[in-house]
Amino acid sequence: MKRFITGSAIWLSFISSMAAQSVDIRNYWPQPAVNNQLITQDYTLAWGPLTKTILHRYVKRGVVRGNPVYRLDDYLSTGWIDAWEYRNDGTNILEVADFVGGQHIVYSVGNEILWGGIQNIGDVLSRSVIVDVSASSGVTAGYWNYGHNSVTYSALLPTFTNDGGLTFSNVLKLHVFQSWCANTGCAYPSGQLIWTVDYWFAPSVGIIQTDYLSAPAPFTARRDFALTISETWETP
Repeated sequence: MKRFITGSAIWLSFISSMAAQSVDIRNYWPQPAVNNQLITQDYTLAWGPLTKTILHRYVKRGVVRGNPVYRLDDYLSTGWIDAWEYRNDGTNILEVADFVGGQHIVYSVGNEILWGGIQNIGDVLSRSVIVDVSASSGVTAGYWNYGHNSVTYSALLPTFTNDGGLTFSNVLKLHVFQSWCANTGCAYPSGQLIWTVDYWFAPSVGIIQTDYLSAPAPFTARRDFALTISETWETP
């Protein structure tokens, strides 16, 4: 009986330590110094049988609602694709705006894309995402400005080797569900455009592997993984 109690105590202690496992994602999103940029060169198995390389650049650039922001630019060999703008508000990483094509999409205060701050593994962060048309440019009013985003803190991995052969410590895995209204009814799922994505983040490096599990047509499932990482002087 004594051995049973001791074993139970050890097991309960183990469960408690797992439940309390926490991480601060603010240490995972790159925040390079002014005049510096962090570059990850990725290989992607993208859009069916095609293979491409993609470059991610993190740089401190721009201002949204009076606050300096960091910017994650995506490039293919054909040129720039899009950019995310994010900032640390002192508690959370907020994705406050995005550039897509000729649009600068700025989200309403309180309805930005929430990536979190100090979180426990297992946490799920969900909120509505709303585009602030008046603060954006190239954006018109309509149902397409309303969405939903959830981030699940899936795992904290002591080590992780991505498909590019790079090994990192204390890797954070996130699962993201994001949907946007595709018509005025916005009924789930037929009335929404839906993405489900797994991300692996390394401390101070950012995204080192991405699995696009599902995406609206014509996009298909794909995997991106970092091949090289470097910090350089900022370029235009």
